[in-house]
Amino acid sequence: MAGIATAHRSSFVARSLAALSAGCLIVLSGCGAGTFTSGTGGSGGSVVTVTVSGAASTRLGTTSQFSATVANSTSQAVTWKVNGITGGSTATGTISATGLYTAPSTVPSQNPITISAVSVATPTASGTFSEAIWNPVPTLTTETAIENGLTTSFLLDVQGTGFVPGATIEVSGTPVATTYVSATELQATYSVPSSGTALVTVMNPNPGSALSPAAAVQFTIYKATVPQAARLLDQATFGPTAADIQHVQTVGLDAYITEQLTAPPTLLPAITVPPPTICATNLIPCEQSEWWQAALTANDQLRQRVAFALSEIFVVSTNSINSNAVITFQNVLANDAFGNFQTVLKDVATSTAMGAYLNMLNSNKPGNGQIANENFARENMQLFSIGLNLLNQDGTPQLDASGNM
Repeated sequence: MAGIATAHRSSFVARSLAALSAGCLIVLSGCGAGTFTSGTGGSGGSVVTVTVSGAASTRLGTTSQFSATVANSTSQAVTWKVNGITGGSTATGTISATGLYTAPSTVPSQNPITISAVSVATPTASGTFSEAIWNPVPTLTTETAIENGLTTSFLLDVQGTGFVPGATIEVSGTPVATTYVSATELQATYSVPSSGTALVTVMNPNPGSALSPAAAVQFTIYKATVPQAARLLDQATFGPTAADIQHVQTVGLDAYITEQLTAPPTLLPAITVPPPTICATNLIPCEQSEWWQAALTANDQLRQRVAFALSEIFVVSTNSINSNAVITFQNVLANDAFGNFQTVLKDVATSTAMGAYLNMLNSNKPGNGQIANENFARENMQLFSIGLNLLNQDGTPQLDASGNM
């Protein structure tokens, strides 16, 4: 009997040692990096274990694929959980039946989170994985630098995706004080020493701090506002364009006038001989077309505008003179636009167009009992210069002691 008892004790010790050995294997198998395994006895005394593997981190708004391996089991089916909740939640992220994890929209309060896989066949066997949730990588779509008045300070508005509270705008690698507007918009105030281009990026903070790709932003220090530039161009040209307004803003009002005063004159070309078909029987359309072309497209807009104003004073007309003569006359006014009044009056008086229009051409000395043709002289006094009456500086007529002009 003692021998039998001893044999029983030996068998019990052997079984105990075997159980302890199996338990140690369970503990050891749970020590792998990022994994945890546990299990119960399977067929033939083997232990079912679950090992989970995947990426070490997932950024907000993205997904990560996890996989589970069930050892010592005929079934690889598992149930996926996030922080112990089957399928996860909106706060910690969700996971599909195939192990596809979708990160939440914001970093969870508990970070990292725990991804676990539970064996369907052996529910006591499971594996876990510690997953860090990182902020997204920001991207830029639109960057605008808006000047604060006529200063060197700019409101920098950056729009894109993946911005989080604490995100910082960087200009040429230097962080600037940033206002978080939304997940798609950031703003900052930035001053520049001069006009130029700078590289703008956005840095999201930790966890998982990330820098966006850089975008080139133009900082232009303007010297005139849009209303100021448009008003000048209304007066000095035949109509402002968006490009002209921006140019005046860039160079300033005085510099624009200087540019215009030094620009070479645009002169109308003579009508070809023979003329274009459209002008074969009437040259007026060709003369008018040339004038409109210069008025609308010439670079010396101020000169063309002044020449036009002079043509409203020193009047000639194709109603009674040749169109080529009118072209020559318009060129006289363009050349003299920035000159003095004496030069303009002399050149007008000696032009063929004015000679034909106001009858100086072939105007002979009057015979006895006749008077000279006074057409030009009258217009010269009445229209071309100060008029028939002496005026005061305020434009009122000068009167004698009796109140007569």
